Parts: sequence; C-alpha cells; structure tokens
Amino acid sequence: MKTMFFNKEIFIKKYHFFIIVLFCFIFSSKAQQNDSNANLPQLSNEEIRDSIFTLLKSTRTPNAFITVVKKDSVLFDLDFPNSSENEKFALGSISKTFTALAILKLVDEKKLSLEDHLNEIAPEIDFDNKWESTHPVKIKHLLTHRSGFDDIHISSLIQKRNLKMNASDEVKTFKNSYVSNWQPGLVHSYSNPGYVILGYIIEKISGISYQEFIKNEILIPLEMHNSDYLSRINTSEIIQGFQIRKNVVENVSNPKMIGESAGGLVSTQRDMAKFLQFFINKSKQDSLNIISSSLIAKMQTLQSEFEIFNNINSGYSLGMYDRYFGADKSNFKGHNGSIDGFSSDFIFNPELNLGIAVSRNLFQTSNSKILNLLVDNFAKYDTLIESNQKDLETKLINIDEWAGSYKMLNGNNELIHFINAPAHILKLTKSGQNILVKRFLGNTEVYEWVKENHFQDKHGRSIFLCEFDGEKILSLNEDTLVKTTPFFHYSNLFFLALSLITGIFLTIVFLIQLVSIFFNTKAKKLSYLTFLVILPFWLIVASVILYLSNSTYHDLDNLGNISLTSAAIFTFTLFYPLVLVLGGFSLFKKWGTLKKSIIKIGYIITFFSISYLVFYCVTYGWFAIRLWNY
Repeated sequence: MKTMFFNKEIFIKKYHFFIIVLFCFIFSSKAQQNDSNANLPQLSNEEIRDSIFTLLKSTRTPNAFITVVKKDSVLFDLDFPNSSENEKFALGSISKTFTALAILKLVDEKKLSLEDHLNEIAPEIDFDNKWESTHPVKIKHLLTHRSGFDDIHISSLIQKRNLKMNASDEVKTFKNSYVSNWQPGLVHSYSNPGYVILGYIIEKISGISYQEFIKNEILIPLEMHNSDYLSRINTSEIIQGFQIRKNVVENVSNPKMIGESAGGLVSTQRDMAKFLQFFINKSKQDSLNIISSSLIAKMQTLQSEFEIFNNINSGYSLGMYDRYFGADKSNFKGHNGSIDGFSSDFIFNPELNLGIAVSRNLFQTSNSKILNLLVDNFAKYDTLIESNQKDLETKLINIDEWAGSYKMLNGNNELIHFINAPAHILKLTKSGQNILVKRFLGNTEVYEWVKENHFQDKHGRSIFLCEFDGEKILSLNEDTLVKTTPFFHYSNLFFLALSLITGIFLTIVFLIQLVSIFFNTKAKKLSYLTFLVILPFWLIVASVILYLSNSTYHDLDNLGNISLTSAAIFTFTLFYPLVLVLGGFSLFKKWGTLKKSIIKIGYIITFFSISYLVFYCVTYGWFAIRLWNY
C-alpha cells in the first residue's frame, strides 16, 4: 500500500495564498451565519408570552414559572395568572446540581477530593464492585453517574420518607442498587442512589445535615431565601402538583422522597434567576466565593478518564450535562428534574450571557418547545466567539480497527433487558472518511468525520470510536457499546425467533386439540402433553405482560409491594423452568405412543426451542422475581 507523508512547511509555502483565501471564506461564512442567527425574527415579550401560554394550554399545564436572565438583569419572566414569583415548585433532579456544588465546596476547602475512593471515605457503606482493585468507585464517578450502580429499584421507589430518617438510613434504603454492573468510569448510567450517597458524605464531613449545609453554604449566599427542601417546609407552601392519568388531569399528593440530595429541592422563579446568574457572572462568583471560579469551570467539563482519553466532548459532567436548544442547536449546560406533580429544567451558557429556568406543575412533561422558543428569541449569537475551522493536522483515526458488530451494555436496573437486548445491536462499517451504522431492523445511518475519532450524523448525533483497557468501544449519544460476535448474535436471534414461532404455533395446536376432545376422547392425552410442553412459554409471556402493564409510574405499588400482581410474577418466573423439566419428562415418557414422525418432529423442535427461551430468560435474571424485595 502506498504511503503519503504530509510536510507542513512545503504545503504552506506552496498553497499559502489558497489557505488565506480559504480562511477568509470560512470566517466570512461564519460571520454571515452569526448575523443571520442574530437577525432571526424576534418576537416581543408579549408575543413570547402568548406563544408560551399556547404551548402550556396544549399540554393542559395548570401553572408554571419561567425566567430568562443575563448576568446582570432579568430579560423575561412569565406572569402566570393568579400566581407570584415566589410560588414554590418542586424541582426534582435539579437538586443534583446543588449537591455537586456542595461536594466541590468541600473540595475547595481541602476536605475531600474528586479522586477519593468511596470505600475509603465511607467504608461503612456496603457496595459491590468486582473491579475495585483496578477500577475503584470514586467520588467523581458518583457525581457523573459512572459508578455502574443501578437506579432506584421498585421496592425502594414506592417508599415514603420518614421524618426521623437520617442520611445513613436513606443510604440503606437503596442498598439493592449499590452494585457496579461495569467497571466504574466506563458507562454512563443514571443513578439517583449515587447522589444519595453524596448527600451522606456531605453530612459526614461537614458534621451538619445535608439540607442545612446547602442552606448555609449555597442558598443563603445566593440570597435564595425562598428555597429549601421538601422535608423542611410545610407541604401547603408548595403549589399543587398535577399529573395526567388515563387522559384526565388529576391532583397528586405533595412529593416526599428518600434521599433529598438526589431530588428534594423546592424553589421559586426569583430564586432560580439568581442561581442562573451565579453561573454566567464570573464577578459574582468571585465576590460570593461559594467555590472558586476554576471549580465552577470544572463542573462544566467532563471528568471520567474514559471521556478524556477518547476526546469525548459532550455528556454529564459534575451535576450538570450538555443540552442543545434553538434553531442552531446551541450548547448549554444544565439539568432537568421530574418529581410527583412537577417537570423542570434549567440551562445556561456564559458565552451567550443567557440562562433560562422553566418549571411547571405537571408531571412527566417536556419543556423542550418552550426552551427552544426562548433560546431563539434571546440568544445573541453575534456575541459567541466560536471556530468551526478544522485543524489542518487533524488525523483521521483508523476506522477499520473499529469495524464490526457491537452490543449496547445494559441500562440501569432494567429487569426486562432480555426483551430489548437482541435489538440493541449495530454494525459499523467504513465508507471513505465516514462511517456507516446499521441498527437491527433499521436503516443505515451515515456519520461524517468531524475530527480524529469523532463522527456526526445530519441530526447532530455524535459517535466516538473509543478504547478502554485495550478494547475497541463505541460511545454513541452517551450509550456505550462493546464488540460482539456476529455468529453468536444471529444464532441467538434465530433461536429466539424459532421459540416464539413454535410457541405461538403449539398454542394454536393446543386450542384445536381442546375443541377436538368433544369429538374424539383420545385427543385428551395428546392435549395434556401439548399443555405441559407449551406451559413454560405461556408462563414467560404472562409474567412479562403483567410486569409491563403495571410498570408505569402510577402503578408501581402493584409491583413494589406484595400483591396479587407481584405474587403472580414471582410464581410464574419461579415455575417456568420447573415446568420445562416436567414437560421434557412427559415427552420422553409418551415418545413411544406418538405414531407419526411429523408429530414427533414438531414436539421435539418446539421443546428444544422453548428450552432455549427458558435458558435465555434465566441467564438474563428473569427467574423467581421478587419485586417487593427488588
């Protein structure tokens, strides 16, 4: 293969005029783009207000607060009828940004380090990490959701906070979640219990409660006098929250949660305006001295070795993550929050001198349309200094080394991962300087080369070709994928498809046999054999249907407590392997009585294909599921 070497000096001498013209063209194009962005049709505040009310009405939102700020003033507030700027809303996971600030306050005071190991800082917390000797769980892993821990399990999620609970009790509530499913630092997997641990660490090191520490060290310095935590205020002070259930808007009881460091903050429109201004106003950061401005900058940068080593430039940093809004998909930092009766967001961009906070008292509702509207009308793109110029010396990574099939690592505590695991497969191939991605039963997606190991599709979704411990890995929109063997994958798909087809076919045969009993009593023995062979298939299907039909947030009590539903799922998932053995024994015993070869072949194919389905489900943990203890 012919190798070409690049000599920068010769290139510049020979093509210096062309380079100058090219740079001027790029710069002028960018300037024109900024001018066009800056000159997007601007709505008046009254028109913006009308547009927002239309959006809120379309989702049947009863109330909301919205504030748009720059570093030294408020640009826009939503004046909702019959409400005030000091109306209290529960902000859910936005609390994590305050928790991260508190941790960094301890770091600033040299009482803690982001590199500290959890087993050294809090050895009293039981957790399981089989890679602890080589990849220990660190404080920064908890902050960035890369500890590998599960999210809240069902039995813990339905529990209500006891007012006598201390931080240690809260940590123990989520003990089932503290298992690292992957090497810490590798996979981003959202974990509320990780932030509950951080709240405990704040209490342990500071000597006061988490809530008191946040109040004294963050809320009071920021003059957020109307903000506090759910456990410290009268529930009547919070605006009534709502949810849509069965297409009806209904009241929900005021939220009470275990582990307020993960989602217990309550705040107001005016207070969130002050919080936003803190992040976009460096002089305010310096004067308040909550934490150093260098640590505030660190909050906004990715921290895991995996991301840094592989040049990943977008993801979850310290209590906040990258978010993209507006017609130009401008990059903001921020967080969202969802808790009983409320849906909230905040975003900010210091370069754009813009911060936005939105909260509505309607559960599980997206604020994206409102945020896009506000960004398009208030972002001054001409103030953003940005370069899209590609480094002439940027080197394309060797794509061939990453070509092949990949599987996505499991999401957080996903009990029914065995259902979607076969679909979480993609194939990566090279096409010139670009890569092609073919998902299972999906269209081929083209990702164009951006820089080094970074590729992007026409929708702005990024894929990074990465390495970890010598293995080739893909990072696709924060999903982590590892190489898999195509033969194993397609063999698995074949046998799963066969088990479903034979299961459905034998179910139809059984129904026909039941009907034929009325006309031929000899068919009774054969229908009994059919029943035993097909029963494991029915039990698996029934257990999955029961789980899925009760897994919405509103119905979790049926799963998290001992109920007819959870007891049935446990019974079905306990007995289907046992029934398989019974069916195999009966088939062996009746084998000699089966006269026709075609019937024997049908039974044996069905039995072995359903055996594979049983083995597959048990391997993925769908066995003897005790949801009340999960």
